[in-house]
Amino acid sequence: MKSVRNSLLIAMMLVASQGFAAKKPTPMKWEVDVDHSSVNFSVRHLVVSKVRGKFAKFSGDIVADELGLLKSVKGDLFVQSIDTGITKRDDHLRSPDFFDAAKFPKIHFESTAITVEGTQAVVEGKLTIKDVTKQVRFAGEFFGKTTANFGTGDYDHLGYSFSGTINRKDFGVNFAALMNGRAVVGDEVDLNLELEATRKL
Repeated sequence: MKSVRNSLLIAMMLVASQGFAAKKPTPMKWEVDVDHSSVNFSVRHLVVSKVRGKFAKFSGDIVADELGLLKSVKGDLFVQSIDTGITKRDDHLRSPDFFDAAKFPKIHFESTAITVEGTQAVVEGKLTIKDVTKQVRFAGEFFGKTTANFGTGDYDHLGYSFSGTINRKDFGVNFAALMNGRAVVGDEVDLNLELEATRKL
């Protein structure tokens, strides 16, 4: 009888473990909600202040499981959409002095490693600007997942916020004008991504 009970116990444990394995979160594609996401940047001006701007047009694809845990991220920023609120400055940023939008219309990012621990997340990947690709790192926060229906059915929504710093000259953005010995534009650029993604249930 003891051996029978042990066999039954082992069988029950196997069934339970198989059931648990079947429920393991499955990676799937989510759609980036560009209306509720943003890509922003800031850079020093004359060392003493910061100029802030954004890329008004971008696209992206992410893979995450149904819990919202990221598996991969990739996206493009459209250089022509750069917006600092000053037309003359934006035109200069699109020129060959900076991003040369006519020759290099997109900035591309693709993740190579993602770590999520609780609400904290780190994304490492390859960033390409002006055909120069460098490994970069962004750290951020996972805000969680919720379900909402805005009249078109139930959708899951998840949200992340990421930030990181790059040196623009590493990517060939080499404008180096000085004014009274001070750099007109700083070398380090702070980047911030607010990401919301959805999938239909």
